[in-house]
Amino acid sequence: MLKDLRAVLYYLIVDYRFSFMVFFSIMSASLIVLAGISLVAEGTTIYVFLSVITLWFSFICGFNMTRETFPFLIKMGITRNQYILGGALFTGVFSLAISIMVFIIQHIMNAFIDVANLTNIANYTAFDYLPIQETILNELWLVALVNFLVISLGFVLGSVFYRFGMIGGVSTIIGVFFLFMLPESRSIIVDFLSSMKGQDFEIRYTSILILSLVLFLPNWTLLRRASTISARLR
Repeated sequence: MLKDLRAVLYYLIVDYRFSFMVFFSIMSASLIVLAGISLVAEGTTIYVFLSVITLWFSFICGFNMTRETFPFLIKMGITRNQYILGGALFTGVFSLAISIMVFIIQHIMNAFIDVANLTNIANYTAFDYLPIQETILNELWLVALVNFLVISLGFVLGSVFYRFGMIGGVSTIIGVFFLFMLPESRSIIVDFLSSMKGQDFEIRYTSILILSLVLFLPNWTLLRRASTISARLR
């Protein structure tokens, strides 16, 4: 069991290592270009929010996890339970790796802005909007936690598309959208993930972690009897 889980984790790390390196290489190159533009275009203000950019990358990685990895690992003898457990473990490791990279790039960029005395480039973080003490641990924890949630969401949505095809996937997205648009359900979700104490806004980190873990549960139902061929190809 443990050997199979290590095999799943190793395969996913190797499989996503290239995408990870390409994404952060492109991000770093883009930031260098933006810094160069800010040096020569003094009348232009550039806004950067690295954490938001990584959320798109995390969602795409989670969405593709089932489609690209599930059929191969099942054919190699991994059970569906081992695949989902390995996927959950990989999601935690991958989220932490993204958080560490964002932390490093964020601080290198801030150091460059200070040294070059650039006033026309704004490097925003979540701490500019949330009442959270800006410590190294909080920076790593917050980014990793949010990315964990987004990858989990992409993972379960990818499983829906894999099992039920385009019609089932799009119908699920529309259903979730309308569910979130209803004031009652939206209030329940917002209250579960955050709280207001007077004028103070507070994020419920434990609730986000619980929601992220709960999102893995539908994968058991979706993939329990799933074929090794995506529904869109059958």
